Amino acid sequence: MRILAVLFLLSLMVATTVTTGRAFAASDELLVYVDARAHAGGDGRTPATAFNDIGTAAQTAAATYAGQSKIRIEIAPGTYVGQKIDWRWQTPSALIIEGMPGNPRPDFDGGGSSTHWASFRPPATNITIRHVAIRNYYEGIVFSYRGANSNETIEDNSFQNIGLVPTAYAVIGFGNTSNSVIRNNTFVDISNNSGCGGLHAIYAQHGSSSNLIENNRFENVCGQAIKLRDRSNNNQIVNNRFVGPQTRMMVVESYQPGECQSIGNVVRGNTSDSEGVISYKSAHAKDVPGCPVGIRFAQ
Repeated sequence: MRILAVLFLLSLMVATTVTTGRAFAASDELLVYVDARAHAGGDGRTPATAFNDIGTAAQTAAATYAGQSKIRIEIAPGTYVGQKIDWRWQTPSALIIEGMPGNPRPDFDGGGSSTHWASFRPPATNITIRHVAIRNYYEGIVFSYRGANSNETIEDNSFQNIGLVPTAYAVIGFGNTSNSVIRNNTFVDISNNSGCGGLHAIYAQHGSSSNLIENNRFENVCGQAIKLRDRSNNNQIVNNRFVGPQTRMMVVESYQPGECQSIGNVVRGNTSDSEGVISYKSAHAKDVPGCPVGIRFAQ
């Protein structure tokens, strides 16, 4: 009898272990809710107790992360004024920030403030930002070049009235960011208030390579819509639409002293409704000594 009792207890321990493992696998996601209509003091665990600030939601998600395979921040429709994300933590296997599927995009209005909507400090990997509207910010989404970033997805978002100051540089800024996708986004009225220099809808620099930029719409983007700089190689820029007379160049490639040219980039299938728009151009014809040499652009 004593042996049977021991065997019974062991079977309970095994069953408990298996059940716990299955439960973790089934809920292997930290889900945090954000709703502009929510009252202050929520914990973000349910739609009824959502946070009302995206920055607070991001900080709390990072602080409570306990080894799940992904963090998902789900944002309800509504208007969010002056809010931003500063992600300064090691990302889990995946970080997903998205508007609730099947609903209008949540509307983030920076109010013309001199800040970005979201910035990520490397190493930032496997980050998806999907189905949000971002307007009236200094810059949109920026990945710092001070370390390697990879496997990001920026899709189905709208960006409007980004810039608004003399020295903004990017609506989407990729620094040392590779193997990532920017697709199905719209960029409307992108301009610094000092003119068409400096600001780009997409700015890939410092080794941002093997990225795919496809099926985006650029409308009234002042100057050069997409810029590649310093070893940003083998990117594909395909099937994008450029609308409005302000966009004079789809893609430009350049480098600064001490940097390298970018090579092997494919520009194909892009269209414009304006005459005289330059498809692509290298700002510097000469190759930098000691840097990899190859065709700058291919179709």
